[in-house]
Amino acid sequence: MLSKILLKFGSSPNRKPLEFEPGTMTVFVGTNNSGKSLILREIEHYTEAGYQEEHNILDKLEFVLPSEEEVRKIIHQRKYVTDDPPPYGLISVVTIQPHDGEPTEKLIHLEFIIEAIRTGECTREFCENFIFLLKVRLDGRTRFALTEKRSSGDLQNTPTNHLLALFKDDKAREKIRNITADAFGLYFVIDPTGMNNLRIRMSSRPPQDSTEEQALDQRARDFHGQAKEISQFSDGIKAFTGIIAAVISTDYKIILLDEPEAFLHPPLAKKLGRRLTEIAAERQSHILASTHSSDFLMGCIQSGEKVNIVRLTYKQNIATARILPSEKIQEMMRDPLLRSTGVLSTLFYEGAIVGEADRDRAFYQEINERLLACGEKGIDNCVFLNAQNWQTIHRIIRPLREMGIPAAAIVDIDVLKGDTTPFRDLLKAAFVPQPLIDTWGVLRGNVRVIFENLNLKLKEGGISLLSGGDRETTQNLLNNFSEYGIFIVPNGEVESWLSDLKVTGDKSDWLIKVFEKMGTDPSDPNYLKPQNGDVWDFIKNVASWIANPLRKGMSE
Repeated sequence: MLSKILLKFGSSPNRKPLEFEPGTMTVFVGTNNSGKSLILREIEHYTEAGYQEEHNILDKLEFVLPSEEEVRKIIHQRKYVTDDPPPYGLISVVTIQPHDGEPTEKLIHLEFIIEAIRTGECTREFCENFIFLLKVRLDGRTRFALTEKRSSGDLQNTPTNHLLALFKDDKAREKIRNITADAFGLYFVIDPTGMNNLRIRMSSRPPQDSTEEQALDQRARDFHGQAKEISQFSDGIKAFTGIIAAVISTDYKIILLDEPEAFLHPPLAKKLGRRLTEIAAERQSHILASTHSSDFLMGCIQSGEKVNIVRLTYKQNIATARILPSEKIQEMMRDPLLRSTGVLSTLFYEGAIVGEADRDRAFYQEINERLLACGEKGIDNCVFLNAQNWQTIHRIIRPLREMGIPAAAIVDIDVLKGDTTPFRDLLKAAFVPQPLIDTWGVLRGNVRVIFENLNLKLKEGGISLLSGGDRETTQNLLNNFSEYGIFIVPNGEVESWLSDLKVTGDKSDWLIKVFEKMGTDPSDPNYLKPQNGDVWDFIKNVASWIANPLRKGMSE
């Protein structure tokens, strides 16, 4: 149905605007105020009006036009019989917006739809008279309305609300039951015993048959009497059940979900992402969701269906959009290192810092927190990650930079020795141009020779052991690296910082000891606060690179 989404901008102002095939699930991510919710509203407007009117993000939607037979079938399913027949040439249809208790009735022109199909042009009239029937948008403000009571209505006519549609569809209710039972051990049922209304109940067991759920006899009344109305359950259960019920109630082809993970704890958010993606695949529908949750995102990916991630940014009046296509996501998720580091969470931050190991991550994160707490130039809205060693950092920073996330690497100075291949992998991941990679490879070899000739060990003092031209040569090489977001510890390794604290002992307990000496209570006179020089200036330099819109080392 929806074949292509075209935006008004791309990865940078001088790049081609982003256009992509939405597939089964498209997830819009980014920081606050990046446009995630706005693009859903603009897509909704386009499906209703067939054109863009002062849209900020969306340029155009393209559709695969259905056959005349498919159109007539869909319209017949939504045709609404009234006492007063519509004027000649018009058809009365009803659309179900699950968050609204009242149906939307509309008169449509079938000839406009058929004309668009015959000419192959998706006109404004085609959207106004047909596409609008196939879309639904659910957001946080309307989420809890999805589980409220609805009128039982006329079972002989087209359903006028989503509970009535589900009440008439045994297979749909059974599917929802299986999903809720898996999610929290309760079975979704629709209770008609209120006579004039339908209400959702959650039962400890499924109904023995459809009669036990749908009849009005004593057996049915006893069954529903033992189940609890969904209003008695937590916001998470209500939100999860309401979204699933709304999506399954009608054969929507374009489903817009704004922050569907709200009110859900992480495991439930992950299950929701997976279930929604599976439902969309089964129905050959498109879900377009905005989210702040890496758990919801991971659930979508774990479905095994086609999932695209589109990252939006808006900073200093510059908007960008980049896509991480389904194929690339699957490749990333096959890498155990990327799965274990929670790399997907970085998509919701403005920057990332990747260290060699967990102690590096914890130490640099604490330094940054103290800088920010004292009003210094730290790195705000940033996530700290770690690899297994410097040789594996490239596997983390490359996909992040491809998504437009400034991911800085912090490495010990022994990156200047050892195998050439991981060194080059790191530079390539930082998008260093090949001529510079070749040149820096030679300089790296020269620095290694300098230390060997002086019988010095890189990690036992770093450039502080050098003097004169040797020191200048090494410092220049470190500066070259930092321009591309690779920051080398100048005096050797992470344990070389804050030497005034005189932390001694094995590396295995260095982090615990240095944290003890730094103190934990800001009101304590001995609590270590940011000072000039040392690791404080080092992290400030990292912050400057991340904040610089003209930084080097980012993928276009």
